[in-house]
Amino acid sequence: MKNDRMRTIKRTALLTLIALICASLASGLEITASTGNNGKISLTGVQFGANVNDYASGQVQLNPESSDLSDSFSGTGSLPYSYISRSDSKGNYVVAYRSVSGVSGVTTWNYDWNTYTPYSSTAGYGVGAWLRFNVNRAYSFKGGSKGQNKEGDYASSFAQGSSYSTTSYLSNMYTYTFAFSNEVFSRLSADYGSATKYLYFDTASSNKEGESSYHWIDAYGTSSKTARVYSPYIDATARKTYAGVYGRTTGAYGSSAIFRTHTQNKAKMIGHEGTYYTGGGDFGVNIKNYNKLSGSVLGQSYTSNVYLYPSTNVPSYRKAYLLDPFRYEYVNKHGYKDWGSDSFSALMNKGHAVTYYWNSAVSHSRVGEMDDYYISAIKGHMGPNVIEVTRAADTDRVVTGSELKAMFTKTNGLTMLAGCESFKPGANSALANAIKSKSWLSGGYDYSVNSKGNNLYMSKFFSYLTSGYTARQSSTYATNYVKSTLGVTAKPIWTPSTHDFRLL
Repeated sequence: MKNDRMRTIKRTALLTLIALICASLASGLEITASTGNNGKISLTGVQFGANVNDYASGQVQLNPESSDLSDSFSGTGSLPYSYISRSDSKGNYVVAYRSVSGVSGVTTWNYDWNTYTPYSSTAGYGVGAWLRFNVNRAYSFKGGSKGQNKEGDYASSFAQGSSYSTTSYLSNMYTYTFAFSNEVFSRLSADYGSATKYLYFDTASSNKEGESSYHWIDAYGTSSKTARVYSPYIDATARKTYAGVYGRTTGAYGSSAIFRTHTQNKAKMIGHEGTYYTGGGDFGVNIKNYNKLSGSVLGQSYTSNVYLYPSTNVPSYRKAYLLDPFRYEYVNKHGYKDWGSDSFSALMNKGHAVTYYWNSAVSHSRVGEMDDYYISAIKGHMGPNVIEVTRAADTDRVVTGSELKAMFTKTNGLTMLAGCESFKPGANSALANAIKSKSWLSGGYDYSVNSKGNNLYMSKFFSYLTSGYTARQSSTYATNYVKSTLGVTAKPIWTPSTHDFRLL
């Protein structure tokens, strides 16, 4: 085998076919294998980019009787993108894949993957694929699995890392996806991952009815200091009327380490100018300077509602809650400034754990949940005694001052009710009195504020607040900006009049 190009493949023409591959001093090797029976098909494409110092050894095994296929290899150098897949006559399909960019004689890797036939008591037989993957001293890597069914359900999970030099590592990654005619599920876990450019552990799900959910555990490094994620665990589920994701880690570190979850549906909302079918929620936190980010987030989207369940190591005084019940009319229909998205990003990137609901996801009960957060704001249609929300049920479309007062019992933080006449007259409205228990600061308008100006004001207010200014300073600067930009006044009043507020 010395100084030549040798490819050795041993075959047996039985139900089981095994190919043994040894490559040395080779410029490359590619193997394609398939097996199928009774409407089931498994495929794999195995590629190796070899150089004089590289090796690749392992085996490929096919079982035509059950249509299963597997292979396992270890080697050095780069490992071009390859896959293993399985499909059936019901329209179910899954695939697992991996790739490595490395240096000959430096980068090492090993993997093992397989297709299989899962069984469901409600859907019968489906298709499945899994991958185990390890990478050491690589420029970059990617590995994951995904699947879909004929119904239109989709789920995926993957890990990806990239570095400025051969400093990307992935330890004991395991991912699998299965697909049935009524559900698709994908999961990925690992012991550890590191990279100097970026490191991703992401998962997603969606269905044809319009529900979708996404979750990211992302960390970014520098040329001199790696990003690290310990014990990442992510999964995604999709079926008719539901799409959900989950993610957790015991510790993510980087120049920036991000937990980000998005979920949305097409639940009915009633606006002032029509009826729409849109709703969603977002959770995000960005911890910088290699401080620890740990915890978990569950995001769920059903036909009728969306839910977010975050639990992180972020302290309570860094938790924020934003509600934008008329986002579709203001932003999508009229093109006003997207204050909710802007404020979400500003607070998240300042190290705050932010929960944000919009359109039909803003319910009566979620207005009451504002009191559970150190920073909270809602912008929309209001009056001195009423906050309007956009849920379809008539009993869930307004929150009165007396209801709000019963909901608000905590004292610390900042609360904003950014709607027309919410504090009329002079911070003595039913709504204003309901949130006066806030010992720091609460704000609202004592007149009918221009909606376009209000959107812009809220966006600029949180921009200034996250730049180090106090709430009163931020309010002044935001008011001046709106006046100079739009020629309208958006100037809330504050209570207690002797207090101010600054982000901690």
